Amino acid sequence: MQESIFDYPKAYIPTDKREAKEDYFMQLFAWLLQNVDHLAHKYCKKLLLRLEQTNNHIIQQNDFINVETQVTVTSGRIDLVIKINDTIGFICEHKVNSLLK
Repeated sequence: MQESIFDYPKAYIPTDKREAKEDYFMQLFAWLLQNVDHLAHKYCKKLLLRLEQTNNHIIQQNDFINVETQVTVTSGRIDLVIKINDTIGFICEHKVNSLLK
């Protein structure tokens, strides 16, 4: 059974070191990308169009888009990773109440 938008944010473990709003936003956004028809494809298309060099990649409806949250890397965690056919990827960091701009 598919998780509802209300259950999905429970998938991460909150800590004192992270902003809970940021994690909830990221989890909800990931759920939307995974569950709203064509949203991930439209979002990736928008990101690709913003890049100067895309190797002329035009996203197709049959492209496989994988969305992962809280991906562990050597130096910490990445909020959101989006991959198109395991060849093109986007690393997304979401900030809430952060001094970073």
